[in-house]
Amino acid sequence: MRPPAAFFAALAAFACAKPDPWAPCRGLGPVGFAATAAGCESTSCRACVAALSEAWGRRRDRAAANAFRARFMSIAAPAREAFAVALRPDGTYPFEHCTAGLAPGARCAALSGWCTGVIADGLRDGSTALAARGALVQAATTACPSARAAVVADLTACGAIAPGDACEGGSCALCVAGRLAAASVLAPGADTPAGDADFERVVQSTPEPVARAVTEALGAPDAPADLETVVVQRTLRRYCFALVARSAAPPPYACHGVMVRFLTHPDYGDSPRAWEALGAARPAVRGATLDALLAELARGPALSAAVLDGLGGLPPEGTVDALQRAAGSPSSAAGVADQLRRALARRGVTVDPLPAVNRPSAPPMPAGSPSPATPATSPSPRGAAPAPTREG
Repeated sequence: MRPPAAFFAALAAFACAKPDPWAPCRGLGPVGFAATAAGCESTSCRACVAALSEAWGRRRDRAAANAFRARFMSIAAPAREAFAVALRPDGTYPFEHCTAGLAPGARCAALSGWCTGVIADGLRDGSTALAARGALVQAATTACPSARAAVVADLTACGAIAPGDACEGGSCALCVAGRLAAASVLAPGADTPAGDADFERVVQSTPEPVARAVTEALGAPDAPADLETVVVQRTLRRYCFALVARSAAPPPYACHGVMVRFLTHPDYGDSPRAWEALGAARPAVRGATLDALLAELARGPALSAAVLDGLGGLPPEGTVDALQRAAGSPSSAAGVADQLRRALARRGVTVDPLPAVNRPSAPPMPAGSPSPATPATSPSPRGAAPAPTREG
């Protein structure tokens, strides 16, 4: 029996239809990264990589380029990864691939060494757009610990810089840019023990000239606009604490306000770090920091118990001289000066009080105000007529 005509028509249509080159790419999995390294060992995955490679090789042809563009970010991460590592596509493809995010249910992204380099280069590059920088930071912070550490290691790698060197030139500028980028990755997570330890390691390993340049950049009125507020605040104070603790010279001016704020507010979480840094400082740095602190507090009515306790726990070198300067300063209020003299007495140092006339007087009264010694409406002498008023 001869088959019906419909059978031959279907057979002819099947024989003439072109095979779909993208068929192996369908159903491979999610486009985001899993918590395990992306492998591409299956026959389907390798065939998908071949399809990507063939289209990329014909990208001068507009149709092939459009097909590649339409398919690239719809393909599973393992196939994209294998293609990207092998052929290193240019343009926006590395960024798009490496910032694809997490696969559903993944706790972190196991990024390849190629992707960690892409992310580090993008964060270090000053021409990276703000939106793209945010996506790169997100990719780094959601990366698995080893991949995130690789990004940070890339960002913080720079040439040897001696403590006395000036942070000038392109090489030091790259070091500063890398440290700021590393802070954008690590500082938001510094509220956990592990994140705090990672962040502190980067701060402590920063060469002093770079640390000073980072502090000056963050403390300037025009601080980098691409950094979140939490990154600026946490990074500035950590670098200030590090410079106070280890530097032979006082830290940049921006650190004076930081130190005063955290030395005087025990309720701030990093307040103990500020006192620890001050205790570890060299005498000259400790004295200069205390001069700034006591100059700020000396006009108030009294020093808080927390400040007095902190002062009592500092080494005498640099501390005694600073307390003596503040206690003997005419700008110190009498109550504060008395507290400082008692603090010195506990250390075995006696300071004679200044004459009262040299102490700060009450602030001047505004013009037109009645004298505090004279009531605003003094009673008229007996038998005298009252003073005339404006109404007559």
